[in-house]
Amino acid sequence: MIHCKQSSGFTLIEVLVSVAILAVVATALLDINSNSKQNFSYLKQRIDFETRSSLAFMHSDPKLHNKDLELYDFVKESYPTLSETLHKELKEYKIHYEHEEAFSTISPNDQNKSSQDTLDENNPSLSENISLIFDKITLSHQKNSSTLFEITIPFSKGYNQ
Repeated sequence: MIHCKQSSGFTLIEVLVSVAILAVVATALLDINSNSKQNFSYLKQRIDFETRSSLAFMHSDPKLHNKDLELYDFVKESYPTLSETLHKELKEYKIHYEHEEAFSTISPNDQNKSSQDTLDENNPSLSENISLIFDKITLSHQKNSSTLFEITIPFSKGYNQ
């Protein structure tokens, strides 16, 4: 009578296959973790940049028109008690501030108005001159830049809403 002995362990090939599968899974998990760290780092840098941008965009000052500055110079009067670390960081951000009155004055009562003008001469609400003011603030730091365009239409006292 022949007796077959049943082994209760794994064969060498089964062990090698399971180790290979575990190695592939571990590599994939490490790659996902690495990508997550890179994405987190990028998002943190982007959020920091957007926060710094809001500092520049909130503080429009006529004294700064048509100048190139560092972000620190732009906000130092509003935030005089900055830490030394933040002070150094803000000096790395560059700001270009442009201010222009592109259309000096538009008047609905202008005698030299062309036929292409769309202002209504019979509209009493536009009885005063209107000027357009364009502000452009650009903040740049390393590879990032952000720009704010602001268009202002200051109305005279005679404007009726």
